[in-house]
Amino acid sequence: MITLHSAYSHDYDIHWQLQEAPTPYNIFLFLTSGELEYRVNGERVLLQKDDVLFIPQGALRSGKAIDYHHRYVAHFQYDSADEIIPLLEQKQHRKVHVHHAAYLKQRFAQLNQQWMSKQPYYEAVCHGIMMEMLSLYNREADTDWVSSRQLSLTNEVRDYILKHYRKTIRMSDLANLTGRTPNYISTVFKEITGQSPIAYQQAVRIGEAREMLLNTERTVGEVAEYLGYSDPFYFHRVFKKLTGMSPSAFAKEYRS
Repeated sequence: MITLHSAYSHDYDIHWQLQEAPTPYNIFLFLTSGELEYRVNGERVLLQKDDVLFIPQGALRSGKAIDYHHRYVAHFQYDSADEIIPLLEQKQHRKVHVHHAAYLKQRFAQLNQQWMSKQPYYEAVCHGIMMEMLSLYNREADTDWVSSRQLSLTNEVRDYILKHYRKTIRMSDLANLTGRTPNYISTVFKEITGQSPIAYQQAVRIGEAREMLLNTERTVGEVAEYLGYSDPFYFHRVFKKLTGMSPSAFAKEYRS
């Protein structure tokens, strides 16, 4: 069972420091920009963009900024009576460089919104999001066996999607890009990221849609058009599938 105690995101300047102290809860930290250094039980851990660090409850930790940086953080307790996450069971700190950073950022943002809003059933929703993120983190850690060639292919496909996510991307486009068959690309990409290339593109699009609905005055239709959805009903369906809310309901609730 995962019990969340706090969730937040923040920008830190070059002067940030943390004196050594035992952590009262497990820590799940995701760095989205910049660079910082932790020491966990005396071991130096350098964190860079798209790194995730798990620190177990009771570990001695200290830290200092190396550069301006932004991070998402969750503090939680873990009881393995009903749910087992292998890396949490080991109770050792672990750094993992994630390959699904855009999706993880989206899920962390949703976790923070749920935690801050305290709407009915928010605890259950937060529990579900934490379980998903920790499971993806464990999956990433399990891919140490991935060959450099497969990792390079995945990075090439992911980078292409991040640059062209507003356009229609077909598996044939990715095949022409990489010189591999669509089936091979889909299999390798899903093994490493947990998503097919097209599902990954949709997650990136909807993550951007959420940011735009929260931080701009664009209408739902304008956001859909900007992100390359020629059919607003399809945009509505994908958005609701990934977030549990319609775009208009999401904009109304969180803008208010």
